[in-house]
Amino acid sequence: MTPSPDPESVQWVYDYIPHYRFNPEIITKFLQKKWQDYDNFFVTKMGEQYRFWVPRKLTESEQNELFAKRLPVS
Repeated sequence: MTPSPDPESVQWVYDYIPHYRFNPEIITKFLQKKWQDYDNFFVTKMGEQYRFWVPRKLTESEQNELFAKRLPVS
């Protein structure tokens, strides 16, 4: 089921990030910090990527900030 945001709000989009050394909690916490008014970003692993529902796509700088939060190499 695709989430449907409030029609009066911004036009939400799906964005993607490679799954390597991520888990849904890391991505969700990052997005909750970025958009504090929202709590469900529908973070889902899809093949080699995580997909999440956001008010706009992450900028390159934001992606780099999220990459810095990856799990350590085992």
